[in-house]
Amino acid sequence: MTKKIIEILFIDKKKVRFGHPLLKSGSVYKNRIIFTYDSHSTMSLRYEEGKKGIVFDHISQNKNNPSALSGPDGTYDIFKLKKGKWVLYKDIDASTDWVPSENLPKPPPPKEN
Repeated sequence: MTKKIIEILFIDKKKVRFGHPLLKSGSVYKNRIIFTYDSHSTMSLRYEEGKKGIVFDHISQNKNNPSALSGPDGTYDIFKLKKGKWVLYKDIDASTDWVPSENLPKPPPPKEN
């Protein structure tokens, strides 16, 4: 089993503190979000500058075997900052506009026998 966490860090009267209810999921505000998934899976969790939010794999249960560990299902969700709160939006388009550089190195020529 593997875990990843989105944690709120804030400064209160010059003291660093963790866990402030700024993550809105539905009508509930949470201090932190903990993702638990199968250790054989890989979960993406990162801040995307272009999307201005925290993009992450949607983790779901195995429908055929509910007792099995969960993993990414191929869809993505995002937390976006709105009026000082991080609001959850589900099933977003996670594609990017990234284009490889035209200055990529050329592969070496094939070896002749």
